[in-house]
Amino acid sequence: MKCSGCLKASKDINSIKCCGAACDKQFCSMCINIGTMSNEKKKNWRCPNCCAMKKKGGDNSLTPVRPADENITLRKKHDESPEDNLHAEVKELTEEVRLLTREITSLKERLESATSSMSCCQARLEELTTSIATNDFRIKSLENRDKEVKILENKVLELQQEVNTKSQQQLCNELELAGIPESSNENLHHIALLAAKKVYLRKAEVDPRGYVAWLCGGALVGPKVVLTSAACVEDVQHLYVVAGYDKYVAEKTKEDKCIQNTIRKVVNICVPKAYDLIYQELDKWAKYDIAVIKVDASIIGDPNYKKYCSYEPQQIAINYDDKHLQETNAEAMVFGWGHSKIWRQQNDHRNFNKKTLQYISTLIYDKDLCMKAYKTFGINPIISKYMICTLRPGLFDDQGENLNKGDVKLKNGCSDDESKEISAEFANEDEEEIESTENINPESDSDSRKKKNEAEEVGICQNDHGGPLISWVRSSPKIIGVASVFQVKNHTCAGPFLYTSTYCSAEFLKCVVDTMNGNMDGERRSMPDYCYLPPKEKGFDIIQRSVVWKDDTGSLHHYQFLQKIKIRIASVVFMVYLLESRISPLDYDEWMCGGALVTNEFIITSAACVEDVKHLYAIAGYDKYVSKEELYKDKCTSKMKKKIIFTCVPKSYELDYNKLEKWSFIDIAVAQVESPYRLDDSEFELLCSYIPRPIEINFETKYQVEGIDAIALGWGHRSKWRSETDKANYNNVTLQYTPILIADKEECKKEYEKYAGMNKVIDSYMICSIKAGNIDSKGALREKSKPVANGCPGHEDNVEQLMGFDNKSASI
Repeated sequence: MKCSGCLKASKDINSIKCCGAACDKQFCSMCINIGTMSNEKKKNWRCPNCCAMKKKGGDNSLTPVRPADENITLRKKHDESPEDNLHAEVKELTEEVRLLTREITSLKERLESATSSMSCCQARLEELTTSIATNDFRIKSLENRDKEVKILENKVLELQQEVNTKSQQQLCNELELAGIPESSNENLHHIALLAAKKVYLRKAEVDPRGYVAWLCGGALVGPKVVLTSAACVEDVQHLYVVAGYDKYVAEKTKEDKCIQNTIRKVVNICVPKAYDLIYQELDKWAKYDIAVIKVDASIIGDPNYKKYCSYEPQQIAINYDDKHLQETNAEAMVFGWGHSKIWRQQNDHRNFNKKTLQYISTLIYDKDLCMKAYKTFGINPIISKYMICTLRPGLFDDQGENLNKGDVKLKNGCSDDESKEISAEFANEDEEEIESTENINPESDSDSRKKKNEAEEVGICQNDHGGPLISWVRSSPKIIGVASVFQVKNHTCAGPFLYTSTYCSAEFLKCVVDTMNGNMDGERRSMPDYCYLPPKEKGFDIIQRSVVWKDDTGSLHHYQFLQKIKIRIASVVFMVYLLESRISPLDYDEWMCGGALVTNEFIITSAACVEDVKHLYAIAGYDKYVSKEELYKDKCTSKMKKKIIFTCVPKSYELDYNKLEKWSFIDIAVAQVESPYRLDDSEFELLCSYIPRPIEINFETKYQVEGIDAIALGWGHRSKWRSETDKANYNNVTLQYTPILIADKEECKKEYEKYAGMNKVIDSYMICSIKAGNIDSKGALREKSKPVANGCPGHEDNVEQLMGFDNKSASI
């Protein structure tokens, strides 16, 4: 029904219809108040239109122009009979019954619809119940399977240990190398050369140290990466790497085609920060005596090695996880070009290095017996924590024949009371510098390939430092140690012989080797997450050093650790920026400050930033800059922002923008956020750019000398200084960086001469940069000048000015 009043379609059963003969209009109960009408009135009800058209009538006797009774017609009222009234009431009841029937029909339809919906819900509930039961069954099955997997893992470990044991036992019969084809008349010497992946380090002619016949060993662990000793690379700065060559060559000569076409320069050096090269203190230079170096060009894949040298170099795997390879009586093999037994005196200028690569089979020596032999030298904690010991010969002679020694009984032969001197077998074997060397080798080569010609003790000697100690896992060679320390008795090399263990140095090696073996962008390969933790959390720190070389034209070339620097997630995860809260009374335009996360809850920033604005938010883990207007709308900042609740600045700091020497004086601060950042918070990866991680603070002057490369980071303006009347936002949308060089402080102070008092501030507390660094915007290397030391002087008056700190709490 369509209501003639509101003109809307309606299902209202209480509608009313006009009783006019020519009118069939209907009206809903919302337009006509039907509820107050009697049945009689409803029956005779007319719509407003019909009422309007009806001729008007009535008593007009009071009209003054006519007589009072004129034209008045009195009509006689008809009496209604009781039958008519009863008939009308029955009709009304019939209509009401009809209306009730319609309502009941409508309610029935609604009830059927509700019943159908409940049936669907019940079916869905039964389906979910079945699904939950199925999932419970699967979970129980997976739990049972997990137990089975753990049992199988233990079984695999037992089988692996059994296989390793059998592999060691089989070494007495033959040495099999995976991936190397067998050929007729091949001998152990040839196989050992291919297995060792051995290289040696030779001092470059440009190095200022004039050592005689200096030599160190090493092992190729990547296309450009060599594992060696820290002592070798910390003393001599300019080194060549010779690979794929059985022959030792003392000098870089044009006559030797292999050296001329394949020699590589060492351009990057990584050593543990805990390492300290002090010649007179064995406990210093023997601790953590391991290093990783990188050369200027790939060794693997260069066809010149096959064309000019002895064999094509191959990399060897490093033992990180298998402790059984360094247990007592395990078989191993040691390689090197160093002396066979003679310890050369300082005034002896002869060259005792061997002409060809030497090797010998040996057995891992018991550590307790080993430490007894070194008891008087104070390095037993180092031996226990970092070292592998060897002493007795293994089951092979130089021809690969089984010596048939069976179970070798270890003796305490090295714990005698003979007077002995410790070998300083590190890089500088002669303290006096010699301009030229005489290539004399008085030792006979009759001991062919043996590192010692005495059967009782076999091991390393002078100039074997850094060489590899090799073992095998299922016929595949692995380097398990790096040659480090031995004793000297009567000018002869003696055991026990000590090697820095790769298993004990696994965390350091995984971080460095995987980084150096990454691609040219510096993208990591399989480097563990702990490598990005601060040194205190991961337990060690790394010193990375690049080497400057002169080319034939005399130009200096500086090789960066990652070759081409690109800002990566792994490099900028410590970056944060500070934004003004909306309750801050200052209300600056586009105010922002940078900072760095140094622990999981403390940020290092500028004192001016936290002294000026009191209510701050810290934004971490986000590459994008968000203005304070969007702070509560952005998906990252709205949820992951943190309030600054505590600030700490030097007590002598004074924020006076009109005096540069005041507000720039010790302009540094530490701010604390309301709650620590979790280093495993995956919400940062979902909502922001990356999980924030802290960066270490430098406390040494050597990293801020002139010529050192650095990178400045921030979201601020590129170059434009905004005036006070300029309301534009020049902040960058994403994090920006630029490579820079640390500048000479004297040159820096000249630029600030017109500012009173700034020379003292720069001298005492500042690092200065002016020019671009060695990497341009396209990643190409630039040239640089030789660094000149110019760090912060340690004046006593500076200490007085720093007495005390100004700690403040902030609330938002």
